[in-house]
Amino acid sequence: MSRVVPTLRTWSTNDISTAAFLNANVRDPATFAFTPPLARLTTASTQSIGNAATTGIAFDASTYDTDNGHSISVNNGDYFIQVGGYYRLSGQITYAANATGIRTCAVGYNGTAMADTQGAIPAIAGAPVSVVSVPIIQQCVVGDIIQIFGYQTSGGALATYAAGYCGMTVEWIHS
Repeated sequence: MSRVVPTLRTWSTNDISTAAFLNANVRDPATFAFTPPLARLTTASTQSIGNAATTGIAFDASTYDTDNGHSISVNNGDYFIQVGGYYRLSGQITYAANATGIRTCAVGYNGTAMADTQGAIPAIAGAPVSVVSVPIIQQCVVGDIIQIFGYQTSGGALATYAAGYCGMTVEWIHS
């Protein structure tokens, strides 16, 4: 069940302070303020990214996921927004060593890579390459899907680098 952002109460001189009243109007908003939705998804396994093919990254672990927006077993490349509001979104992909082409990382919103979030770097001979997306603040509603997309032009399929970091961060910042 998704949470909602609490509405702050306007107080009047005739309000009676009961436990239920204080819980709903003081405790609950404070609890939300101190525990907003936050997720950091990661992957420990490699994933093949086809040449010149935009590919969603699958995440098989999470460091934290406060609102259970991600499933490791079902649609594991997707984070489902549980609380509407503005979110700071970012990602990173580490690609295996290969000397040809470029590597990119972009934030995806409802199935589409957002061009203004795409980070890109040329290949470096003999070394894995980490690409970070450009962070973005995006207004989201409950049910929106956030993803990370990779793209590379090595001339053939290229794997993510298992010893490197591939991850996504989803951070609620404002209602």
